Amino acid sequence: MRNGPIVSLCLALFPGTALTSFTSTLQDTSLPIGIFQGAADIGNVVPPGITHYSPEHQTYTITAAGPDIWFKADDMRFVWSKVSGDVALEAHIDIQSDGVPHRKAVLMLRQSLDVDSAYADASLHGDRMTAIQARTEKGGLTSDVELHFDAPAPRRLRIEKRGDTMTMWVSAAGEPMHQVAKPMQVHLEGSFYAGLGVCSHDKDVPVTVVFSHVKLEKRK
Repeated sequence: MRNGPIVSLCLALFPGTALTSFTSTLQDTSLPIGIFQGAADIGNVVPPGITHYSPEHQTYTITAAGPDIWFKADDMRFVWSKVSGDVALEAHIDIQSDGVPHRKAVLMLRQSLDVDSAYADASLHGDRMTAIQARTEKGGLTSDVELHFDAPAPRRLRIEKRGDTMTMWVSAAGEPMHQVAKPMQVHLEGSFYAGLGVCSHDKDVPVTVVFSHVKLEKRK
C-alpha cells in the first residue's frame, strides 16, 4: 500500500497536521505528530512514554511502560486526534520488544484522556493474541472478545465505529482485511479521541511498537 494517498486523505480530513519529524517525551503535548494532533501519557507510565514520527517512512514509533489497559483504569502512551461521527482507524503493527505476553499495542477510540474513560480498541498482544476491548461507561469495567492465532499472527488491525457499534478487522500474511470477533457496543458522545496506544503490561520495563501505513478516515 502506498502512503501518499493515505496522508493526503488524512490531511484533508484533519487539517493542521504536519509532516515533520517529531519526537515527544513530554507527558502531554498538543503538537502535530504526522496525521495526529497530540500525544499523552494516560495513567501510570514511568518513565514517560516516547513518541517518534518519521516523515520519510511515515511511521510512528512509540515506547512506553504501564501496568495495563484494563479493568477500571488505563496506563499507556496515546497518540491522538480529535474526531467525531463514524470513523475507522487502521495500521500495520510491529511489536519490537520482548517482554511479558500481554504487552500490547492498540488502535483506540476513546471519549476522553481520563484514565477511566469509555473506549473501544482493537489490540495486538505480544503473545499473538488479538482482542476487541471496551469500557462501555466512564469508570466501568473493561470487557473483551479474544482471538488466538497460530503464526503468522495478524499484523494489520482496524477498529471501526458506526454509530455505537465497534468492530475489529484484521489481516495476516497480506490477506484482505476481514471482520473478526463479535462487535461491541460503546456510546461516544460528540467529539472523541482516535489514536495509537502502547502499554508494556510491566510498570518497570517499556515496550517499543512501530505503527506504519496508518490510516484514519471518516466513514459514510
